[in-house]
Amino acid sequence: FEERMGDTPLSHYMEEFYEEIQQRHVDLEIFEASGTLIPERISKLSLREFDPAKFPASRGATNIFLVGHAVYFALYKHSQIGLKIQQSEMSQIFHFLFDFVERKAGG
Repeated sequence: FEERMGDTPLSHYMEEFYEEIQQRHVDLEIFEASGTLIPERISKLSLREFDPAKFPASRGATNIFLVGHAVYFALYKHSQIGLKIQQSEMSQIFHFLFDFVERKAGG
């Protein structure tokens, strides 16, 4: 199963989430951390570049979504895990980190 996960599109696991985000007109800022062994580069993707049907849910990938006071995690490793943390202090930390990453990515 894990060997085939690289070919499974992200939308297979997250389709309802993305549909709800679009229905509620939530703006997305998308960053991609890439590298060989560790995330070495961070780049910002536009919504035109991001198509969950074309992005693989690769083994070891982690998606983080920050929506107001909620932080959502989607992890793909040996199994798929979804986690929602709804706490203002936690979301403030992620807002700060995402703002910092955006400045570093040249956003």
